[in-house]
Amino acid sequence: MVKLNLVWKVLITVLILGSASCGVQSQPARQGEPEIVATRWLALLEGRIELSGDCVQIVGTKSDTPYSLIWNPDHHLIEIRGDQIRIVDKVDNVDVTWTLGQTITIGGGGVNAPPESAIGSIFERCPDPFWIVGSVR
Repeated sequence: MVKLNLVWKVLITVLILGSASCGVQSQPARQGEPEIVATRWLALLEGRIELSGDCVQIVGTKSDTPYSLIWNPDHHLIEIRGDQIRIVDKVDNVDVTWTLGQTITIGGGGVNAPPESAIGSIFERCPDPFWIVGSVR
């Protein structure tokens, strides 16, 4: 009998506490601004920087294949002066200067045709294959 009374007391206490919390309305969690994630190609290419007409190219150290470099204008600012190529990476907040003939390693990925965003730009006149530049670090 004592055990039964104890069970009833515990059950009644749980019901009272449970019903008291039922009247509380929780506020939905506030959502902040959506997180903007910049996606980039992540392959690495090591090679020597060259200029062929208006096309900046990197000649791979392992394959001797020249890749015409294509930059996303939303991610990079490019300035060519003489044998210096200045790149401002707006995503990584990096400012680098390459010298023609210098061996560098860059992130990105190779493609055989320029992307639609490059059609009508200087890149359309560059020879394939192309290297979509991701990171210039």
